[in-house]
Amino acid sequence: MKKKYSFDKYFYKKYHFYFYTIVLILYFLYFSHDDVIGDILFLGAYIILLLTTIIKKIPKD
Repeated sequence: MKKKYSFDKYFYKKYHFYFYTIVLILYFLYFSHDDVIGDILFLGAYIILLLTTIIKKIPKD
């Protein structure tokens, strides 16, 4: 039997970084930046996601 990959796992492995980068770009293009705290929180969350992506890629290589 072939091993079936769920869409979530495949998407997470392949496009995790690109997906959040697109979200970041759309956020800065389309949303107002009156709330500085919101921008800081969003950037913080994005940095955490990037770090988790990098950490998950290191042991596999």
